[in-house]
Amino acid sequence: MRPEDWQRFESASQMKRTVSIVEDHEGIRNDLALAVRRSRDLELISAYSDAETAVKRLPVERPHVVLLDINLPGLSGLDLLRYARPLLPDALMIMLTIRMDPEAIVTALKAGADGYLLKQSSGRKMMEEVRRAISGETPMSGAVARLVIQSFHMTRSVPAQCALSVREHQVLDELAKGKSHDEIATALTISKNTVSSHLQSCYRKLHANEKLEALRKAGKIT
Repeated sequence: MRPEDWQRFESASQMKRTVSIVEDHEGIRNDLALAVRRSRDLELISAYSDAETAVKRLPVERPHVVLLDINLPGLSGLDLLRYARPLLPDALMIMLTIRMDPEAIVTALKAGADGYLLKQSSGRKMMEEVRRAISGETPMSGAVARLVIQSFHMTRSVPAQCALSVREHQVLDELAKGKSHDEIATALTISKNTVSSHLQSCYRKLHANEKLEALRKAGKIT
């Protein structure tokens, strides 16, 4: 390699990757910003508390990495991901969550998210995961990875024409335990109406007319 080529290679390898943060919780946003600023190879260029502002600025700033909270007020992080993905095809979009929602995780990954991390992770750990993403890996908290694998296995457990979502499987699991709609809603942190909607969807997909038939067809009971 010629000296001038080596110099260009060395300069590129030392280039800081720019990072934008979209997080409504001020404390978490500040902690993430501090962790980025402390990283020699990363540079914070913006931090937003809402998706409405970020959706206007990110295509202009064109960061290398976006740390994006999935549960933002108003326009959600998932909505922002769907909008920004085609405008920032080379950016790494890493979703952040404080509570694992199987459907949201799978939906975000299908929509083009490059990773999914729990906010409970330390700032140092987060930055390690960002570097993994930059190097071409898929950053994902261990608990999230296990959930994604479980989701894949659960989806395979019924015929393709009757495939249930992860949340629908969870509702049926709770129903198989003998829980009422109210108890299922509490266990899964959703409303009673949402439980009913999921069950109706299960009955439709499984071509079942009542609870026991749906549970048998989904493999929850024998």
